[in-house]
Amino acid sequence: MGQEDSSRKGRGGKHFTYEQRVRMDALIRHLWPHGKKINFAELGRLMGKARSTVRREYARGGVANKDSQERWFTTYSAEAGRQDACARGQDKGPRMKLTNRVAARFEALVTGERLSPYAARAVMAGEGFGRLPCVRSLYYAVASGLLGITRKSLPYRRNGKIKAARSGRRMAYTNRDGKSITDRPRRPRTGPSTGTGRWTRSSAGPAPRPSACSS
Repeated sequence: MGQEDSSRKGRGGKHFTYEQRVRMDALIRHLWPHGKKINFAELGRLMGKARSTVRREYARGGVANKDSQERWFTTYSAEAGRQDACARGQDKGPRMKLTNRVAARFEALVTGERLSPYAARAVMAGEGFGRLPCVRSLYYAVASGLLGITRKSLPYRRNGKIKAARSGRRMAYTNRDGKSITDRPRRPRTGPSTGTGRWTRSSAGPAPRPSACSS
């Protein structure tokens, strides 16, 4: 009953899971070992897939092995098929709407007018370019070398000046010529007590606030 169900070609479709690849690997090693000619029609019936589907999967995961006589033969590897499928899957997906006209205008705005990709896209949208790639796709196109510009051409720094790194001390925002608080002289925090629980004003600076714990 199980073989009758597995003989349906439509079951599973054209895509293989890793478990199906492992099963195909085991079937080939058991029924057609050491490079014997594979009956793809029978293999497709056992896998529940079309003959052309298992043939393509075999070509995708084909590897070369040696037998006990040091003779090379071709067989199937589930891991090789998985790696090839993952590599092919990275190139799938909708293509960017990056035409030659859009690329030329984008390059002119970035290199000529020193606009960021975000600003350049906004300008092109105002000029009536219609559907444009998103900002992330434009950055990807620059990083991938699809355009005639590089990431160094992007106007990251204003007037070409590099912002100085922080030294670890925060300076005053209102007084840029002031010193760090760590460089200021230390002031005494206590003064002579009057016995009433209040602090008297010290000549070295303003009087500290009374302690909340004093009685």
